[in-house]
Amino acid sequence: MVKIFDQFGGWLRFYFVLQWITIISFGIVIILYVYSLFSAENINEVIQSVITLFDGLITIFLCIKIVKVIKLKKTNVPNRIIKLMTWMICFTITFEVVDLFLSYLALGTEWVDNPAAGKGILSMLIWYFVWREYFIRSKRVLTYYGQNAGKLNKVVKKGEAVSF
Repeated sequence: MVKIFDQFGGWLRFYFVLQWITIISFGIVIILYVYSLFSAENINEVIQSVITLFDGLITIFLCIKIVKVIKLKKTNVPNRIIKLMTWMICFTITFEVVDLFLSYLALGTEWVDNPAAGKGILSMLIWYFVWREYFIRSKRVLTYYGQNAGKLNKVVKKGEAVSF
């Protein structure tokens, strides 16, 4: 069975679907946090809701940018996607660190006993590096876009044989 890598499918389509799931789920989270913003009982809850809102809005914006470019068959698309993912991870980690710091200030010693603290950062880093490597090493990315991310010289033209 011959695999056709020059079509939009496989893990590339899965990544595209994940972006839509992120957009929808973060949209729901934003709605919930807007509601919690108005029902917050103290300033810490308000600040954490605002931080989550900003993080969600930026994530939605960057995911929409990825969705807009991912189907374009241009050689610069994999690098653009990695750049957008890098911005996304930087903003998310920054907001997560600020949120953890504010939780520490609000909860004091109770925060240290919380095993979930910081796991969001670890999972985001794993997500980032897995998908970054996909766009750098994937056969489908190479044949669909004509170039992998990070590769500036090797451009595959339509009809040219690709060795793996």
